[in-house]
Amino acid sequence: MTDTNLLKARMVANGDEHFTNVLSDVLHISRTTASRKLNGLLDFTQSEINELKNRYDLSADDIDTIFCKRSE
Repeated sequence: MTDTNLLKARMVANGDEHFTNVLSDVLHISRTTASRKLNGLLDFTQSEINELKNRYDLSADDIDTIFCKRSE
């Protein structure tokens, strides 16, 4: 399960405040798909996570925290 609040915080810190539009453009996916990913309805793929890692300079710990959050 993706922690979208943390992802959005990283996006804002990098000046990307139009979340759905930015994800759509960066990941080359539709705005509908981007919205579903941000709302936790779809998971990010490994290649999408890699794109976001590069864009937002995410560390391994960042990736684990944002994209590999475990249900409790």
